[in-house]
Order: sequence, then C-alpha cells, then structure tokens
Amino acid sequence: EGAARDISARIRAEEELRDSERRYRDLFESNPHPMWVYDLNTYRFLAVNEAATIAYGYSREEFMRMTIKDIRPRHEHARLLKSVRQARKSPGITKTGIWKHRFRNGAIRLVEITSHAIQFEGHPARLVLAHDVTDQLKSEDAMQQSRQDLELLVKERTADLEAANVALRREVSRNKKLEGQVLEAGDQEQRKIGQDLHDGICQM
Repeated sequence: EGAARDISARIRAEEELRDSERRYRDLFESNPHPMWVYDLNTYRFLAVNEAATIAYGYSREEFMRMTIKDIRPRHEHARLLKSVRQARKSPGITKTGIWKHRFRNGAIRLVEITSHAIQFEGHPARLVLAHDVTDQLKSEDAMQQSRQDLELLVKERTADLEAANVALRREVSRNKKLEGQVLEAGDQEQRKIGQDLHDGICQM
C-alpha cells in the first residue's frame, strides 16, 4: 500500500520565497545608501550592505561585533534607546529624524534615519536606511546665513538712505528758505530804488 500527495504548490511557494529573498538581498546589497539590519533586543548589527562599509569605514566583520550604540556619540544613547522602544510599537516605515553618527575615522556626520520592522533569521529586527545630510544642512545653513546677512545689509542701506533723504529734505527746505529771503531782499531793494526815484529824481 502507498499514499501520494501533490506538493507542487508547496515547492512553488518555496521557490517564490527563495526568489523573493534573493531579490531582497540584491536590493539590499546594491543600494547606494548605507543600510543595515539590527536586532531589536540586543541592538547588534545582523547585516550591513557594502555602501555602509564604504561610508562608515568599518568592515563587515567589525560591524558584526558592534551594536548600533557604537556608532553614536554617548550623549545620544538615551535618545536612541527611547527611539528603539518606540520603533517596537511601529511595524511600518518610521522616520526617526536626524542623528549624529561617528565614523571609523572619528568624524561626526549628520544622518537621516528611516527604518522598517522585519523578521531577520528568526530575530525581531529593524531594517535601516541612513542618508547622510551633513553637506545638505551645511549648505542650507550657509544660505540662511547669507540671507540674514543680506537682510541686515538691506536694513543698514535702507537706514542710510532714510537718513540721507531726511538730510536732503532739510537742505531743500533750507534752500527754499534762503531763496525766499533772496526774493524778499530783491523786492525790498526794488521798492527802495523805486521810492528813491519817486522821492528824489522825480522831485528834482
């Protein structure tokens, strides 16, 4: 006696799962932005892509011996742990804002973090994408400073122009007053000459 069971569907499902995992690996490895997976319980790195090793300067082996706290300045650890606790409650995509990350050469860079909850090799984990925004923020700060400097210069030039305008109005008013005095003096002189002609020469 024997029994037969059709396992075609299961085999197709397993093949699709393997294909899906292979595509995920390819997308993970070829992404130009640093990416990693970390364990939500131990905070240890479970996987990193090539872009992360290039940007941060650590080898894969070094990453695997580290936790996500090791790439943060100590004063940000409390904020990090709070963010991880909140991430456990959010299964979807989460933007956790801008963080300071320490690179292997000691440089501190500003990095925008986006993460997503996943199960990785049986571990509750987060998939993280890191976008270095240091240069962008520096450019924005420089533009903001230039804008403020320009506004200050405009205010100073406006104040100078207003002062010059006040002085000009005073000079125009003074000139008008002097012009009136000159005309009045001329009229008085003409009247005096006329009077002299009338009283003197006409009588003679």
